[in-house]
Amino acid sequence: MASGRIPVGHEKVVRMSDEEKKINIKTIRYATIGVIAVIIVLALILLILTYLGGTAPIVLESQASIRIDADGDTVYVYHEGGDVLDMNNILVSIDGFTIGAERVRLISSRGLDFIPGDVMSIETSGYDRPSTLVLWYNDVKGKNELARAELAPPSTIAITVTPTQTADSTNTSSVETSIIIPDVTQIMVHEQESADDSKTGVVQIWPLEPEVTPIPTLEPPVSTITFEISTNSGEQPLVVQFKDTTEECVVSRLFEFGDGTESTDRFTSHTYVYPGTYTATLSVTFCNGYESPSAFEEIHVDPITREDGYITGFRTATILPGGTLHFTSQNNVDLRVGGKLYALKKNDVVKIELSSRGQGAITIIDNLIIDLVLPESVLSINGEEIAQGSITQTNGISFLNLAVSELSLHISPGQSDEINGVISGNNVISPNTVYGYVIQNIGPDSMGKMIVNAKEQRFSLQAGIKGITQIMSG
Repeated sequence: MASGRIPVGHEKVVRMSDEEKKINIKTIRYATIGVIAVIIVLALILLILTYLGGTAPIVLESQASIRIDADGDTVYVYHEGGDVLDMNNILVSIDGFTIGAERVRLISSRGLDFIPGDVMSIETSGYDRPSTLVLWYNDVKGKNELARAELAPPSTIAITVTPTQTADSTNTSSVETSIIIPDVTQIMVHEQESADDSKTGVVQIWPLEPEVTPIPTLEPPVSTITFEISTNSGEQPLVVQFKDTTEECVVSRLFEFGDGTESTDRFTSHTYVYPGTYTATLSVTFCNGYESPSAFEEIHVDPITREDGYITGFRTATILPGGTLHFTSQNNVDLRVGGKLYALKKNDVVKIELSSRGQGAITIIDNLIIDLVLPESVLSINGEEIAQGSITQTNGISFLNLAVSELSLHISPGQSDEINGVISGNNVISPNTVYGYVIQNIGPDSMGKMIVNAKEQRFSLQAGIKGITQIMSG
């Protein structure tokens, strides 16, 4: 076949010369050597990386100054400065043997961290001396030596015992015996007579009283609690802003305002409703577990200055929003708010805040709220908002510590001869006036009486009054 094709069903056999065989063998050898070389290089690189990353000595990120006092069986380790060390990562060995964790304890710390100022005790009794104690820090980066100390053997005393004499005063040969007696406090040699009048030298040894090594006490690091207040005096109700300015790390804090209320916020505000002198304190728990004396500030709250007044007339009057009544209930009574009855119990702290303008009535005599009819209001009991709505009924509330603030009465303008007003015995509102008035900051008068009736075309007021403003309209 001239075309050189191989017939179907036949295989072409290619024969290689000897020279071609030699060349292929060399190629295989070179390729093998190259692969081996690559493997060796990779192994060297891996070895270097392993050395740098794992087996090389590791420098601790935590830098701590450690001192060891190894005079007795109980060894004391002092943290004199630097970073906090986790007790779970601290190991102790004596001559290469790790001692049990039950022999190691913190003396002056409350947590699991070995912090600056702390002392650690290590019990080494039962181990041979002389020996070497090593303190290690073992974390994810490796085991590293923090400090070491040599444990010296106990002191010894060498004495010689020499029997000297018999009953006939004949000197016998002396026998000298050297004895090593550890930790003795007194040695006495004296004669002792036997039944046959013989005399024998006797050595008496008094053991050394064990020396009690006092546990060292360290003064805790100074941690100072500080806070700032916006004001320390003013008229009721006095609003005071509080700010914790303690610089150290704090886990928790507690502001106590001195009136039975408190807050755990760093920045907080408190309203002193009643007059008096209060001691506000701040207590904190520091991150290092140490306690520090609480900081305190005295706050003086003055009573509202009011004058006794009596104002009445045939004009429309309304109670303005914003006024509040605070008191502590002294009996069990129901208060109707928004058409529902809510139970007040003895010693409940009650706050009623007027939220809208409207007509109503308040009658307070001595320590009893006889009548309480108010427009839309918010009722809170013991600091918790309970209900909202108009107050339409009360069966009489006996109270303690009543405080009324920002309660004002609006009297509309009208015709003359419809109004008359006297404050502290002085006629302050002329019967001929056509002006309207806002009676400001109403509360109980000097006799503990407060009567407010605000109705359509008729009103009356007998109470303490902070101020009065004349208006043209409204």
